[in-house]
Amino acid sequence: MNSMNMKTAWMTAGALAAALAILLLAGCATTGGGSATALTARQVDGAALGSQRLDTIRVETFGPNIQQLYGYFLYRDGITVNVTGRITGKNLGRMTLAEVRQDYQRLLRENMIYGGNLVIREVLRGGMVVGYSANMPALNYTVWNMTPDAPAANATLQLTFP
Repeated sequence: MNSMNMKTAWMTAGALAAALAILLLAGCATTGGGSATALTARQVDGAALGSQRLDTIRVETFGPNIQQLYGYFLYRDGITVNVTGRITGKNLGRMTLAEVRQDYQRLLRENMIYGGNLVIREVLRGGMVVGYSANMPALNYTVWNMTPDAPAANATLQLTFP
């Protein structure tokens, strides 16, 4: 192999190694470096929330989807929630499930789409409910526990789609 081909081969190998390192670091940034765990969610009747007012984030997909998908995450005081991936989050303040459903119906009307009824799931961390997701049936994001050693009341959660 002549010196020019050898130099090109080493440059290519170096570029591939750098790209791999960047991808690995990006993966660690979105999952907490391996310490994060996905939380369990189970479908419940919306009556489980009653008329509780909880902190609420509306999530919307973006990107190559034919239509945007909408969902909500309702959570208790003291919990921090971050949104990553192909969704954006908008803090809506404290809302009841009835208010969330009204906001969802407004979005459907404004965007002239049919999204079906919201699917309500309670999100569990260590057997305790830390929040509720209320999503279009087609939207399934993952809720990650970013602080597994912190008490449930002070948890940091991350919503990630897909």
